Amino acid sequence: MDNDSKYSNRSETDRIFPALDSLSQTAETTATDTLSTSEQSILTMLSLGKTGRFGNQLFQYAFLQICARQAKLCCRINLYQKSIMIRLLVVDDQSLVCQGLKAMLELEPDLQVVGTADNGETAIEQVAALQPELVLMDVRMPVMDGREATRIINQQFPDVKVLILSTFDDDQYIAEAMRAGARGYLLKDMPSEELAQAIRFVNRGYAQLGPGLMEKLIKGVPISGTTGPKSDSLDLTQLTPREQDVLRLIGFGSTNREIAQDLYIAEGTVKTHVTHLLNHLNLRNRVQLAIYANSVCWAGVSKS
Repeated sequence: MDNDSKYSNRSETDRIFPALDSLSQTAETTATDTLSTSEQSILTMLSLGKTGRFGNQLFQYAFLQICARQAKLCCRINLYQKSIMIRLLVVDDQSLVCQGLKAMLELEPDLQVVGTADNGETAIEQVAALQPELVLMDVRMPVMDGREATRIINQQFPDVKVLILSTFDDDQYIAEAMRAGARGYLLKDMPSEELAQAIRFVNRGYAQLGPGLMEKLIKGVPISGTTGPKSDSLDLTQLTPREQDVLRLIGFGSTNREIAQDLYIAEGTVKTHVTHLLNHLNLRNRVQLAIYANSVCWAGVSKS
């Protein structure tokens, strides 16, 4: 081998080794992004077994480095998927509906159905055992209906969100479910992709109501019981200006973090204002605050 060829080999080798070293340290670039065109050609030849003047040692080194990078990438992907996975419990007294929903929802990469139940009583037991993040709840079921199960889950497991999915758009059902603490009320005839998206929004803290259902709530259906706003004609001057701002943004569906960013205050301060509003208005949860804000306070007012 002449001197020119020897120095050329060394030059290529000196460049490809550091490049492959850098690949083993990152999972954000593709395997050949940091290689020159010449170096990519060399790597292609090595992968085809055409080691040529570089020999098997370089091929083995390149192969091991790229494998190490791919392992890191797979590990990060798995961790990321686990961090965004939403654990669901599906509750419906019809087993075919449960199985159909399970099969449909698990087509989504970030949704996992961890269990099913055929009545509200079993649903409460499953929530305690499986610790789902969200319960997809039917309304009319034997033993215990969805409204009572929602109320108990909201009391015993406040971090678990309940989303009602029903065939019934009866005004009374909707209002009572929301008063029980449901984060939303949807109808079973909605498209599957919209249901999946609604689940994601509820999991992030937003309220979700099917088309036309908000109007039913705003009309103010009479409901037995004492829980609810103390007065629809509440003088908003009884609230501090900051509480009024928080209530207005809740009405637009903003999360605590978004409210904190809009008002330039701490997220913990927002939580304190929300607690004061709930106590002042005699409401149970954020969804009721949003409905109240839209129906009584700032209906038709823009967010800005």
